[in-house]
Amino acid sequence: MEMMVKQSSWTAMVADSSLPRGISHCSTQLLLRPIQANFAKNFYFYQGINRARMTGREDLKHMLNKSGGSGMTSKGRFHYGSIETKIKLTTGNPAGTVTTFYLEKSKKQGGCMATDLLAISEFLQISLKGAKHDEINFEFLSNVSSQPYTIHTNIFSQGFGKREQQCKAWFDPTTVYHNYTIHWNPYEVV
Repeated sequence: MEMMVKQSSWTAMVADSSLPRGISHCSTQLLLRPIQANFAKNFYFYQGINRARMTGREDLKHMLNKSGGSGMTSKGRFHYGSIETKIKLTTGNPAGTVTTFYLEKSKKQGGCMATDLLAISEFLQISLKGAKHDEINFEFLSNVSSQPYTIHTNIFSQGFGKREQQCKAWFDPTTVYHNYTIHWNPYEVV
């Protein structure tokens, strides 16, 4: 089973390491700078590197087998921004798989509201990252063959979710690449 991903791109705000001493890198003031994606430079695999490979200049192929899928995370942390990816989901009978991209509070940042982009992953099942985690997610839940994928989104803050939105895909996400984007700022997530 495999899934293709076009090179992810984003414009995000990152903590600037050149900030003067005494100013917190967690500050929500305008002491941030925009960045653009460079896939190889800005991501690393945290699992299943042997089940993913670049196929050309901008295509990443994730493969799923009985031992699991693959996943990658950003090397940097982001305060606000837009995360965009182009995905073509697997065909056939993908029942029991979840394809997702999500943002999660950085474990490296402690109590600050910085975020790691835990980019495209394909799992046999998903588990929470602890009782008090923060997360913004976008998931594709598979079904039996010929049934539409379910699109599921959720936001967790301090471990509290219950902000799910779910619908059946009104298009076929397996035929061509589709754009999926998460926009977030201090006031809302779209």
